[in-house]
Amino acid sequence: MVNSKQDLNKTTYESLASVDTFDAADLKQTEKYIFDKYFKPPGIILDLGCGAGRTTYALAERGFIVEAIDYSEAMIERAKKKHANLSADIHFKVMNAKHLEYGDNYFNYVFFSFNGIDYLSAEPERRQALLEIYRVLKPGGIFAFSSHNSLFIPNNMRRILNFFKTALYGKISPYRLEFLKFGRLLTHHISVKNQIAELKAIGFEFLKVVSKYSENEKKISRIDPYPSYVCRKNY
Repeated sequence: MVNSKQDLNKTTYESLASVDTFDAADLKQTEKYIFDKYFKPPGIILDLGCGAGRTTYALAERGFIVEAIDYSEAMIERAKKKHANLSADIHFKVMNAKHLEYGDNYFNYVFFSFNGIDYLSAEPERRQALLEIYRVLKPGGIFAFSSHNSLFIPNNMRRILNFFKTALYGKISPYRLEFLKFGRLLTHHISVKNQIAELKAIGFEFLKVVSKYSENEKKISRIDPYPSYVCRKNY
């Protein structure tokens, strides 16, 4: 089952429809907030799951040296073409978040782009990615990411149908099968409470859960489908 999850997600992300979708996407409200409040240049930042470079150039524009990685060769190829003529200090590489090819204490900041951590193929691999992120961050460095909320109740027809299609599977696994316009993805879901606990267990200092819907953590845990988390590697 692990291999089938990995193959499905990677195949979807290699498709032209997927590359086109992520290439056209804009920076999200919560991402702008996190970049402006928590990521202070100068410094070197790891843009994990960078896709076609949606967040990468926005980070470079703010004055960072950006290492941008994704496990999809098609995404990295598109990102390189799109940013070929830019003078920003950006380095695109094909790499898996489970095995980061950087030394310890290397980055000032790590950003895992839009829910990317949820598409790793199994919970042990998700934990391995978090351990790797902790390893490559400098002491005091900031890590931010978003993740699917397992306690979110969908409120539109498409999401409701998706919810019930995968309800049985979700009872025995934190993964749910998402039916998206560019393909299918097996997606990890976790509650806000459990996500914060997981970060603390790795060794991170939790700073804030960020949502465009509310400042209240309990409310966010009910109404935001994918809240963002900000944490810091302890000194």
